[in-house]
Amino acid sequence: MLSGLVRDLFERWRAPGSQHAGGSSDSARYEILLDEVEPLERWTLCTVCLNVDRTLAVVRRRWRCSDCGVDTSNDTQQPLKAYLIATPAETIEKNLREWNNNVKGARVAYKMLRAARYKCLLVLQKRVQDQG
Repeated sequence: MLSGLVRDLFERWRAPGSQHAGGSSDSARYEILLDEVEPLERWTLCTVCLNVDRTLAVVRRRWRCSDCGVDTSNDTQQPLKAYLIATPAETIEKNLREWNNNVKGARVAYKMLRAARYKCLLVLQKRVQDQG
């Protein structure tokens, strides 16, 4: 019985569109932003792991980042558009280079995920700067 519960949990955890780290929701979130399906004003960035989430979800009382687990009490969430306006492209590029060159001991999949997030932020940041 316990193994059936665990199997069910893993299936829901890995299900497409799942709001957990194992689901495909992370890439879908950035795809929504890159394809300009929703405005940047509706999104919030976790500055710890660079995960994005809809602002309405973040303002809920018990929200936790699905990747790193921080909650709103840590004050690590920032409106995405404000972050992109305040952070120059050179800073994001420098952080990406440092992440790729200096981080040791992290799993390859996590390094690739974080590097991809930096690259998405660069594209979004350049778009925001072009719009003025």
